[in-house]
Amino acid sequence: MSENLSIREILDRLTQRIATHREQEAHHARQEEHHREQKDFHASELGKAEKSLAAFEASAADALGFVAVAADHRPRPEDEIEDLGPASRPKIGRMVAKVLENLDPYQPFSPTAIARALNERFGNRLRRPADPRQVSFVLRRMHLQGRLFAARKGRPYLEALYSRQRRE
Repeated sequence: MSENLSIREILDRLTQRIATHREQEAHHARQEEHHREQKDFHASELGKAEKSLAAFEASAADALGFVAVAADHRPRPEDEIEDLGPASRPKIGRMVAKVLENLDPYQPFSPTAIARALNERFGNRLRRPADPRQVSFVLRRMHLQGRLFAARKGRPYLEALYSRQRRE
């Protein structure tokens, strides 16, 4: 700095510096208070989220355990007796007929629902999961043979529904 400053100039500069630092100190004190509030808020939200996650994981584990017991995929004795074909060329029609035997005669069903049930029951006998289009073809053929009844005609945007017995 220049040594030729007057006392008035030095006092003005010091006064300006003090004012600037007071403003900065006050600003950062407000920021510190805001950040402390934000930190406390996020800490409480983190605690709630962790508690919810732990509860969800515990209930999901219970549900998975329940489903695993309920969906026992051991082959049924009647499935082993009948020839359902090898995994490379399974007899989808026979598998669909087996799945349909367990349904209520008046319950309407879709090809997608039957494909899902077929994959659950015979998944270990299939190389690839059964496709609803394959099942739709089988159901349509069974309908034409008179073994099924159409509960709703299919459309390009709505799949057909079938039932084993016609509601009267």
